[in-house]
Amino acid sequence: MKKLIIATLAALSLCSCSIMSGISWNTEGLASAAGKVMTATSISDDMVVELSRQTIAQLDAQNTIENGPYAQRLARVMSGVTEIDGMPINMKVYKTSDVNAFACGDGSIRVYTGLMDVMDDDELVAILGHELGHVHHQD
Repeated sequence: MKKLIIATLAALSLCSCSIMSGISWNTEGLASAAGKVMTATSISDDMVVELSRQTIAQLDAQNTIENGPYAQRLARVMSGVTEIDGMPINMKVYKTSDVNAFACGDGSIRVYTGLMDVMDDDELVAILGHELGHVHHQD
């Protein structure tokens, strides 16, 4: 049995070497990807918060913010949730038929009216809990 395992591993090793030798590697692309990985692993929490603030400011300017019944419903279902891990929660509703919600590492949560149209309050709370998890992890 031991010989069979060794023979199989040797055959697989030879196959993978011959397959890998036929590949044309894009070294420029690999170097770029490696650089992006290094940037992503070296970004600080403060940088995440600042980039999130900039992004949210831009998105808020580009979207119609709903301040009527949808915003009131969001405030009602999120009653008592004002911060997570000491970070203030900044919630708004975008008026759009898209079914979506998102969060950013600065405590911003945006919910679309289209999502609120298709979910009851319990489902909405589940989505918001998910988004709060993103805030908690600053991602």
